[in-house]
Amino acid sequence: PTKAYSVGGLLPLVVLASHYLDAKYIILYVVAGLAVLVWISCLIVALTKKKAKAVEEVKEPVKEKTIQPETKEDEDEVVTVTDEKGNIFQIRFIKSFTAKLIQSPEETKKYYEELKNYVLSYKKTTSRVSWNYDSINSGRNQVLKFAIRGKTLCVYFPLNADEYTDSKYKVEKTESKKFEEVPCLYRIKNDRRLGYAKELIDVVCESLGLVRGEEQHESYANLPYEPNKPLIARGLIKELKVQVNRPSEPEVLESKTNADGDEIVVTKDASGNIFEIRYIKSFTAKLSQSSDEVKDYYTELKNYALSYKKANSRVSWHYDSVNVGRNQVLKFSIRGKTLCLYYALDAEEYADSKYKVEKVESKKFEGVPCLYRIKNDRRRGYAKELIDVAMKKVGAVKGEKSNEDYRIPYEETKVLLGKGLIKEVKTKVNNPELKPVEVHKSITVAEADIKMSDEKAESLIEESNETSSKGGKQEIINIDTLSEHYQDGDEVTLDSLIKKKLVSNKAGYIKVLARGTLDKKLTVVLNDFSLQAVKMIVLVGGKVKKVR
Repeated sequence: PTKAYSVGGLLPLVVLASHYLDAKYIILYVVAGLAVLVWISCLIVALTKKKAKAVEEVKEPVKEKTIQPETKEDEDEVVTVTDEKGNIFQIRFIKSFTAKLIQSPEETKKYYEELKNYVLSYKKTTSRVSWNYDSINSGRNQVLKFAIRGKTLCVYFPLNADEYTDSKYKVEKTESKKFEEVPCLYRIKNDRRLGYAKELIDVVCESLGLVRGEEQHESYANLPYEPNKPLIARGLIKELKVQVNRPSEPEVLESKTNADGDEIVVTKDASGNIFEIRYIKSFTAKLSQSSDEVKDYYTELKNYALSYKKANSRVSWHYDSVNVGRNQVLKFSIRGKTLCLYYALDAEEYADSKYKVEKVESKKFEGVPCLYRIKNDRRRGYAKELIDVAMKKVGAVKGEKSNEDYRIPYEETKVLLGKGLIKEVKTKVNNPELKPVEVHKSITVAEADIKMSDEKAESLIEESNETSSKGGKQEIINIDTLSEHYQDGDEVTLDSLIKKKLVSNKAGYIKVLARGTLDKKLTVVLNDFSLQAVKMIVLVGGKVKKVR
């Protein structure tokens, strides 16, 4: 439009030009000039708008197209989208109880607020809102759990659902372990059911000996509706995006869990190569993926141990260690699906006792060689008795009761990988094009060159998921030096080389070179290798793992 209006500046020129023309027709000249100017202005405006629209279309990013949104009653909201390249992704919105409440209908919020006020009017009742639920407790007794499934408020009671089968309440029996203590489900769909829910609350509270106090009028559901994006930003919704149409997805041949609780998956890719993927889980990851029972045992026993004065806890990759000063008292570990406690006690002293402890020979547990597995409530009680013995041994005195919640919500392996709580180690198991390696008792550099090609040696180098976290200078180490200072079956790492004083304390990058003879089966996990060194290591049955 600015350009169009600027053309109006030509009008005085038309008038001036008309001075040299016939004066009788000056009005006709002016009108004709104005008509031409209007036509040119309209043309410029039209062309400007068309160009602006074209530029806007070019700049606008390609948006993902939603193919299929779905929300099932018992599941999180799932949306399937496709990008401009045709890749299909499934986005799962894992919603917390608070997020579900915020996005619930006003009727559901009203039911929740009224029932929560009603149950908290009983004396000695408390509320604890976790990721999935709002639990109402009285001391150690659970009174009920609030949950939201779909658009419906659900209340789980510690009642036997079978006793109410033919009653007016129309309750449901829940088999899930999550609701083992509160297996009686009641859905609040209308005002009549709201009244019945209060009657069931009275039944539970009466059975627990609770007395009704002052009526409560707190506002628990005055939460305006918010869409997913701000709730994700506030950490009330977790977003998990997974590609679902990977054409080269490897075939899973086997999936298992070892004694330490690590997942091992054997896969085969499109080229026929077979890989073993090991997911090495931290203590925190194992706890996250443990059953609710294990989490309860861990929380209760840790609180019991930390109730002793000067007792403190330190969670490392593999364990949660409880110490009193410099004295290690016990270690928590999770093996498979079982919570294990390692005590600073002599296991042989309890060989024929009720405790059924086990003696551990591993160097990892040298200071805490007495293992006790927590498999049931009886063993949980015995574990406390052993904590008392171990604490007495180091002179610890009982203090105030600790009541922290150490439970961690469940998260999938992919999420924990992203957080660095699980390490992924991928190892090539075999290559159909390569013959098996012939293992020798000992090998020299010259013999290794004859028995293996460079190509084969290069294919046998495994990629370690571990990264070089220590900065420092580059150094070398020779094969015969490793053979002299390590035993058969040992693992060679930068830390072990420094400990044995085979490299300097300032070393941060080690390359292995071939020299002399190797007669030990070693797993060498270092930064770089000559191909001759690789040949020597694998020809005596060892492994080469390259640190990134």
